[in-house]
Amino acid sequence: SVEVVTDLETIHDFIQDQLERIILVHEESSLRKVEQATQAGTIRFPFSQMRRHQDTMIEAVHSALQDRQHLLVSAPTGIGKTVAALYGSLQFAVRNGLSIFFLTSKTTQQRIVVDTLRLLTSKSISSDPTGRESPAPFNSLILRSKEKSCANDVVCCHEARCPYAKNFFGKMERSALRSSFANVPVITPELVYSRAVEAEVCPFELSLELVPQVQVTVCDYNYVYDPRVSIEGLSGLDASRIILIVDEAHNLYSRAREYYSPELDLQRVQILKQHALSSRVEFELPLQQSLAENGQAPAQSKPLSNDFLKVLAEFLSGIEEYVEELGELFPEIRENPQAVISFDREFFREQKNTLDELMQRYLMEQRRWGRWQDEDQILDFFYSFSRFCGVLELTGDEFVHVLDVSAKTPRLKIICLDPSGQLKKINKKYFSVLAMSATLTPLEFYSDVLGLDQNSRRLSLPSPFPPENRKILVIPDVSTTY
Repeated sequence: SVEVVTDLETIHDFIQDQLERIILVHEESSLRKVEQATQAGTIRFPFSQMRRHQDTMIEAVHSALQDRQHLLVSAPTGIGKTVAALYGSLQFAVRNGLSIFFLTSKTTQQRIVVDTLRLLTSKSISSDPTGRESPAPFNSLILRSKEKSCANDVVCCHEARCPYAKNFFGKMERSALRSSFANVPVITPELVYSRAVEAEVCPFELSLELVPQVQVTVCDYNYVYDPRVSIEGLSGLDASRIILIVDEAHNLYSRAREYYSPELDLQRVQILKQHALSSRVEFELPLQQSLAENGQAPAQSKPLSNDFLKVLAEFLSGIEEYVEELGELFPEIRENPQAVISFDREFFREQKNTLDELMQRYLMEQRRWGRWQDEDQILDFFYSFSRFCGVLELTGDEFVHVLDVSAKTPRLKIICLDPSGQLKKINKKYFSVLAMSATLTPLEFYSDVLGLDQNSRRLSLPSPFPPENRKILVIPDVSTTY
């Protein structure tokens, strides 16, 4: 045991200081929102005139937000959906203290959004008689994935392996990085990266810290719809105060099916088990070498590691045995390599609890001895197994459990046939969802599969170009056989 000397006065002063900082940040944020709300009317349409039907879409966005309803828009390429959706929602959002999440399925789509935001910002900034520019009525942040944001030589998010993760919040407080972005109209990943590296903090974590400070966040679908990720949870935002704009919404359905269709490959289990068994003797050798290089003594590490690896191997053996039993319980798998079965939820709940306890021991041991790996098989398995168990807890006819023995080793699959129910649960949390694309016909079908409620509004717009400009080609050499 270790005796800890408690200095109550120091603890009191520390808590007092942190509370004062939190209150100050909150007051500054509230004041900024009040100032921006008064500037909502200065947000201008960035072009001299609107395209055909663009005004109709803007009015539909205004009306849907006013009544707090979802809106599905099918509009051909060329109408200017991006600027119509942003302009139509920005005034309402800024005036009412709401945030906007603009979701895309590809990074290339984000470039158009960034260009549009820059245009909107430049048209909304005014100057006084002295030539001094007023602050922009809104600012925006473009989120980049953790892997693409990483400033370390390898993606390993632990302070023992990454200097940018070490003492992250302490560096944030000393550097005043959050406030340095307050008057930046469009916060790009490149700007976040450069300032983060200069202050030696994680660029990705810094970008998450900035989400509550901006009015518009541009990011991938998965920040909202992937069950493994929760941007409002990561940023502390209230989803009911967020407007979602879903670009190219026809892509969301297939993406959501992937989110809710995890699988568990027995080969991965067997490889990890073999790794655990073979490492019981050699496990400490690289650790001892690492500690010796740092002048530390590796005493008492080997027994704990051997015990952990033994329990891990037993846990993985339990999964192996379960899969073997499934083969015996469903003999039809011998004739059909893919059989629809029902997984034992109680078994996986127990396994998940066991793995959670194992991971607590594992992370404590890693932290104790400073042994962090760039590619951690154990952590990777923990995340994938947790995802599998999380989706398994979801019930409904839209989920099918499959035992697949078509490959060398069996795989347990959860296949989501229809993710609309899960999408609907997520959509209900948000203030409003504006889903748009050029290919959302029939509207009733897409309204249903994208999880929008029956009261959602629908808008279908014709092409803005003259019909006589359309050129139709018939190429008989291209097969249309399905």
